[in-house]
Amino acid sequence: MHIRRALQGFAAATSVATVSLLGASPASAYPTWQTVGSTNSNWHCGTTIHHPASNNVNMRMCIVMNASKEAQAVLVVVNHASVAVKIEAPGIYTTWGAGGYCNEYPLAPGAQRACFTNTWPLDCSQDTTYAVEYLKMNGISGPVSNRVTTPC
Repeated sequence: MHIRRALQGFAAATSVATVSLLGASPASAYPTWQTVGSTNSNWHCGTTIHHPASNNVNMRMCIVMNASKEAQAVLVVVNHASVAVKIEAPGIYTTWGAGGYCNEYPLAPGAQRACFTNTWPLDCSQDTTYAVEYLKMNGISGPVSNRVTTPC
């Protein structure tokens, strides 16, 4: 009986610790597209642009920074088309060493997904800290574009 209570207590403590750690800083999620909700003051986003192959598929590059001056780049894609499209992010590149990609994913009409890079310490000695992405939609390549900078 005492062992059972001890195990239950350990499981509860582990769950709390896991939730605390996950909430402490951004996590790497590549190569899988993730759902993303609203952003906050830790998110520094560039302008929204459309993919060259469709005015109905919009993308935006963001940098998420934590209090420890670590950051990750995030490519957010929204499908405003009436049909599903296949998206793939073969490369997200940064000036501070974070990088990533996301495999091909069927993005439903009206859906939004995000591709996160790994989290990496920022080098604040650089003049500019920025990220760029490369998005394929239905097999059509988009240029490296949508550069976003963040204060260090």
